[in-house]
Amino acid sequence: MRPQLLLSFCCVFFSVSAFAQFSYRNLEILPKSPASGENIAIVYNPDATPLEGETTVECTAYLFSDTRPPVAREVRLTKDRFVWKGTFVTENETRSCVLVFFNENKRDDNSKHNYGLPMI
Repeated sequence: MRPQLLLSFCCVFFSVSAFAQFSYRNLEILPKSPASGENIAIVYNPDATPLEGETTVECTAYLFSDTRPPVAREVRLTKDRFVWKGTFVTENETRSCVLVFFNENKRDDNSKHNYGLPMI
């Protein structure tokens, strides 16, 4: 009976983890639960971050996989009123992604927690 209970717990835990949606106060991610190889749209609001009020904001997406070193991708951002918008494509092997927002003087690392995205 105990092995079945443990197996059931593990299945539920990994199912919930796989479909968990990460949310950040300053970042919207579409789709909410991105998958490997998908096009991902982001909307970054620098309000109350080190980049608040800056005239330029850049973004790099670091794609992580099980089989090779991280790949850095520039995410081209455009300003739309008070937010910055961009899109990028992950690779089929991507298991997670970390977004870094910066300009030549400042960097927003989400209070040292980063902006991480697991892939389903």
